[in-house]
Amino acid sequence: MPLTQVSARFFLELAVGLFVALAVIDRRAIGAGFSRLMVAFVLAALIPAWLLARAGGATLPSECAWLAGGFLAATLLLLVSAGRLGALGEGILMALGSLAGGGALLLSVHHGLRLDEGQQVALQLASCAASTAVLGGVTGAMIFGHWYLVTPDLPVAHLGRLTKFAALAVYGKLALLAATIALFPDRFGEAGRSLAAIVGFDDGGASFLVKLDFLWLLARIAVGLLGTVILLHMTLKTIELKATQPATGILYAATVMVLMGELFAFVGEKSFGLVL
Repeated sequence: MPLTQVSARFFLELAVGLFVALAVIDRRAIGAGFSRLMVAFVLAALIPAWLLARAGGATLPSECAWLAGGFLAATLLLLVSAGRLGALGEGILMALGSLAGGGALLLSVHHGLRLDEGQQVALQLASCAASTAVLGGVTGAMIFGHWYLVTPDLPVAHLGRLTKFAALAVYGKLALLAATIALFPDRFGEAGRSLAAIVGFDDGGASFLVKLDFLWLLARIAVGLLGTVILLHMTLKTIELKATQPATGILYAATVMVLMGELFAFVGEKSFGLVL
């Protein structure tokens, strides 16, 4: 996959993930200001996603463009109407935007992987959705932590709710990644056998590239997922102490680890041909 397409997908994942994170929290209790802030970040991610997709020249199904347009329309509408719509109207708008953005993302991934079997396709799309939830949940929680600097009286339960969502997304992603490795043993077997060569017990006959593939996979799991969920649990403990500034600092570190994990996942995807 060309670098421009990888970058476009990353920014689309970030945009959709942030939008979903906004849908998780109690927006009316937090205030319209935070909704507009998050939507601004969504738009900031959508612009490079669109530019990079055009530069990459990827041919995608027409439905993908329509869904992406619907996601953009929902985002812009929320930007100008946050706090003015009723709870039902805003909820419908958030649901439609999440479905449109998620649909555009999953269609593009499906088109790029070109898997034929229904079970395989469903697993890969679910894994992509989980990656999006992890990226958006952790990044959104980090942004939300800064909102407490301007609204110090806001109950910490709101930040805890989004952090718990992010942690659950990580656990879901770990389960889906385990299922992916189990379902595609032919693609992971050679890389897994290179573990002995890496630690020096046996040369295993593995090439350098095979060893490197295994290291990308290992880094994806250890840094992008396990390390992240540990930091999220530390954040939850800090939130229990009503210390939002230290919690935000931990979320900074978690965001960096998530971004590194996504980088490792995209590199590994090129080697294994699967969503990591």
